[in-house]
Amino acid sequence: MKAISWILVLLGSLVAQESPKITAKHIDVSGYPAVARQAQLQGTISMRLTISSTGEVTDATANTNSPLLVQHPLLQHELLRMTRRWTFQCLGCRTSEVYEHTLIFVYKLEGKGNPNPDRGTVSFDLPNTVTIRASKPMPQP
Repeated sequence: MKAISWILVLLGSLVAQESPKITAKHIDVSGYPAVARQAQLQGTISMRLTISSTGEVTDATANTNSPLLVQHPLLQHELLRMTRRWTFQCLGCRTSEVYEHTLIFVYKLEGKGNPNPDRGTVSFDLPNTVTIRASKPMPQP
């Protein structure tokens, strides 16, 4: 009987120590922006999201090490606009606390060129990575 009580106390303390879980409730990824595709902007952007205990994104910050994306921040602006509309569900979150989560967005242009508008494909490797692929635009004469 004492062994069972000890196991229950141990399990209870492990459950109590478990950190809150943030899960996606509503995520809308609009694909590869047409202007960014035409300008052949691609690279990796780190998005730091601040999420309230109610699941709303209260702040978002975009960072990249790509010199081209730093010079032309079109993709960062698109991600800031997009992620601020997302909502999350927080399991085990305390009221009035905020939580931070970092997502990595990878934008890739592939292939030899496609003259047609291409919003691309989106793949999720959650909880941390979103990859958005589109075909390269045709070279301009």
